[in-house]
Amino acid sequence: SEQKVIVIIFDQFEEIFAKKELLSLFDNIRMLCSATDSIQENIVIGFAWKIGGTIPEDHPAYFMWHNLSDRRHEFSLTPFSSSDIAEALAIFARELGSPLNPILKRHLTDHCQGYPWLLKKLCIHVHDLVRRGTDQLEILDRSLNVKELFEKDESELTASELACLKKIATDSPAD
Repeated sequence: SEQKVIVIIFDQFEEIFAKKELLSLFDNIRMLCSATDSIQENIVIGFAWKIGGTIPEDHPAYFMWHNLSDRRHEFSLTPFSSSDIAEALAIFARELGSPLNPILKRHLTDHCQGYPWLLKKLCIHVHDLVRRGTDQLEILDRSLNVKELFEKDESELTASELACLKKIATDSPAD
């Protein structure tokens, strides 16, 4: 009635094709897609997977994917370009309330490798340090080690959360 659209995205969807034990999950998602298609409402269901991911011909999704060719749209997402990164960092500088040190800006650009999620993680880290009173030059000297950022995140997890994270990483079909 409000003419709004609900968008649901299933990320890392390649998992469902890589593991036979997830076939029942695929069946549930297939039923969700069929039900969504039949009600003809403002609902969009999306699936994201790594570039080069393919659906094996013997998997039921292969036929479903081809049968939906008249109702699906494919989008390839590329890493951030230099101008995308510059624009994101300009927004970040406005959020900080001060210009970014050019050397720090260069480090953020280099360290993110074009990955939006990593640029966000680095910017959040810098934001937190600046808000606590750390000077931008001081951040350059000691604080942009990506491995340490992830280790810090892990140190804040409970034992069960860390066990869950390690289980997910171990069972993932990707390196």
